[in-house]
Amino acid sequence: MSKNESIEYIFDSWERQWEKEHPLAHWVNRVLFKEKTFFSYAPSYALTHPWKILEDFLREVKWAWQRVFRKWDDRVTWGLDCYLSEIVPQVLDTIRRMNIKGISADYLDEVGYFDADENQQEALTEKAAERFDLVLKDVADGFRAYSDMDDVSPSSEAYAELMEKFQKGMNLFVKYFSSFGD
Repeated sequence: MSKNESIEYIFDSWERQWEKEHPLAHWVNRVLFKEKTFFSYAPSYALTHPWKILEDFLREVKWAWQRVFRKWDDRVTWGLDCYLSEIVPQVLDTIRRMNIKGISADYLDEVGYFDADENQQEALTEKAAERFDLVLKDVADGFRAYSDMDDVSPSSEAYAELMEKFQKGMNLFVKYFSSFGD
């Protein structure tokens, strides 16, 4: 028996045991409501604990108001690193897709924008924008790598590669922080 089969066996045996100990709840959940849920609760639990649904609803309303007035809700404090590693790539991908270019002066200087005449500046701006687009991609990929590190053993080679990618993205994030946007 493989490890996964043994885990499945354990869960199946727990479920069978629960069905024997709670026949009415099992009938409500499986037969009456055909395994549908009420606000992510099993029907037997929702029917016997209706205040839980109200509590969850009120909590969701509270978080929605916090997002309206603070632009973030209390759940962010539970894992700011995870929140940022999810949000930053989405925002940077949107900047790239919308073609918003807050090009860093470093990139304009690198392509010779400040020394060029007016006729060349537009082409040089495009060249700098293309290079900066790669920075946006690297930063977004770095934050994604941080999220992916949760799924990999810290002692593995894949983890080291993800950490390197994250460090590169974070260094670029810090370096060009004031350039993200228009």
